[in-house]
Amino acid sequence: MRQPGRRPSDPRSLPLRLRAQLDGLGPASERQRARILTIGDPDAFLAWTERVRPLLEPDTEAVPDTLRELYRRVLDDTRLGPRSLLRRMAADQGTDAASMIRRHSADAVRRAMSSGSWAALIRDVVQDWWREQAPRTAVTVRDDMRQEDFLPLPLHLGALHETLRWCGEAAEAAGARIDVELTVQNGALHVWLGLDRVHVRSACEDFARLLSHTLPYTDCLVADDHVLLRLHGRPDTEVLSPLAAAGLDAYLSSTDVERRQYLERAAEEPMGEKQQVS
Repeated sequence: MRQPGRRPSDPRSLPLRLRAQLDGLGPASERQRARILTIGDPDAFLAWTERVRPLLEPDTEAVPDTLRELYRRVLDDTRLGPRSLLRRMAADQGTDAASMIRRHSADAVRRAMSSGSWAALIRDVVQDWWREQAPRTAVTVRDDMRQEDFLPLPLHLGALHETLRWCGEAAEAAGARIDVELTVQNGALHVWLGLDRVHVRSACEDFARLLSHTLPYTDCLVADDHVLLRLHGRPDTEVLSPLAAAGLDAYLSSTDVERRQYLERAAEEPMGEKQQVS
């Protein structure tokens, strides 16, 4: 006999629960709903899971495979799908400077995604870049990380390398200097890149937006005189609810298989022009 108030476990009821899970966001549009998974704000996502958790079999610890697949599909489509920002930037065929920057941004993010398992530390990536950049551009690196207690994801190292490379090219094109500061705050690595005499928004905004949109636990912000890369540590999923853990696992791992497939398809596409905008 079914207990009063308990939803049935019949798989046919699952689509209704998924609909309820989405409707738990209230009047938000579909695009805004997807943004909760793709924005890279763990606190907002965790708060959302607490709101909708009672709608999904509150007396069970199992997260339906269909819901896991929903998370993965939303993330894959947003990051790498045909209408994704990455695809749109890569396909920009314009000959103006802005179009060239968009294509170059797509190339840089592809490289960050294909970095694989770097056998390196944060400081190794920065030092290797410094050795390459210093002969061409005045560089100052200030390391306030003290002890390296930030554990990066492999994609974090790719994101860091490509951000340093991007900003270094912008500084070199403008005949300017670049200042780098490394700090760890609230479990996140902050990489501040100061660019003198560079129109930072024109040169870096598209790259920063695409990097933030595509890579997990990565924020790249642009101001008038600097770029700020923030790499967030992965939450401990052992202390999260199953619903929250499923979403965060998808947020991190959904890039793996789709990433390889996308990069294989993209390998034959022409790379963007070298950045030359100051």
